[in-house]
Amino acid sequence: MRSILLFGFLIGYISCRETFVGHQVFEITPKNEEEVTNLRQLEREAHLQLDFWKSLTIPGKKVHVRVPFYSLQAVKVFLESHEIPYSIMIEDVQTLLDKENEEILFHRTREIKGNFNFGNYHNLEEIFQQMDHLVEQYPNLVSKLQIGHSFENRPMNVLKFSTGGKKPAIWLDAGIHAREWVTQATALWTANKIASDYGKDPSITSLLDAMDIFLLPVTNPDGYVFSWTKSTELPSL
Repeated sequence: MRSILLFGFLIGYISCRETFVGHQVFEITPKNEEEVTNLRQLEREAHLQLDFWKSLTIPGKKVHVRVPFYSLQAVKVFLESHEIPYSIMIEDVQTLLDKENEEILFHRTREIKGNFNFGNYHNLEEIFQQMDHLVEQYPNLVSKLQIGHSFENRPMNVLKFSTGGKKPAIWLDAGIHAREWVTQATALWTANKIASDYGKDPSITSLLDAMDIFLLPVTNPDGYVFSWTKSTELPSL
């Protein structure tokens, strides 16, 4: 889960060279409604530039907050003065970002050599390229449909899995929320699994013989692109 949360910051760092040196992630567990209210007050302090990774809800539920280096002392004083317990979950966000960056670049190099990594996160162009690759690889089973455009005029591409004929259909979609990255990766893996295992896996074969499948891997392409090309509005250190 931590890797998923960090991924958004990694993309901003790669694209905009935003730096997160000294930023820490606090894990805070409010004990009662008063502490929840105090944390909401802290969240509204715009000058602190806090990023709440988990929304404040009820007492007893953990909250993860990224705290910029220049706000660390103020946040610690606030929490301690209100006797709100906290711990430091990540000592330095930049250190983890650098490590994640190295791993992504390693996987990207492998993919250039023809090995698509379904365990990695991909930008929108790479997702579309993989969809086209599946259509080319399994032309008798997979086709691509464009069902429209997003608000920012990006194509809404759908994969159709069909053995032919008029059959009932299943609709699957992924990537609805802007900061949601794992479902797109899961959708690509699922698409490859369906295409590659038809005729081999009895369950997939019987399903496709009886029904068509429509899969929209990126329902919110504008939000997904934004999460890749923009970081949160933070001043550079």
